[in-house]
Amino acid sequence: MVTVVLGACSTGALITPVCLHRALAGHDVKPRLVQAAGRFIGLGLGLLALTISTALLLLRRTATNDPLLAVVLSALMLGWCCVCWLLVPRMLLRRAQDAHDAAEGSRVSVLVCVACLVQQGGERSDDTLGGG
Repeated sequence: MVTVVLGACSTGALITPVCLHRALAGHDVKPRLVQAAGRFIGLGLGLLALTISTALLLLRRTATNDPLLAVVLSALMLGWCCVCWLLVPRMLLRRAQDAHDAAEGSRVSVLVCVACLVQQGGERSDDTLGGG
């Protein structure tokens, strides 16, 4: 029964952003809509991970009659969902931010070099004009 309720709740949470978009599109609430949709997607994915884990627990416990194996496999499945849905996106975001920061750092270095060259060129022009 718990698995069925979790499945129904996860389905509702995952469909809610679509309903919100249909109801609120064109009402100038995009930032709130995006924030609410993100929260519902996070809730839906969490509930889906629990649904999958409890379904696996139910099936393995019934099929093998080994409660310990069922709990271990369910825990591993829940861990796998956490890795795929939480850890991997955070790692990719961190890499993208590091690449962006490195690109920003190189842009700043180029701008500093250009500014130095302009300043040196200006000083040379002044020296040349002043010395002539």
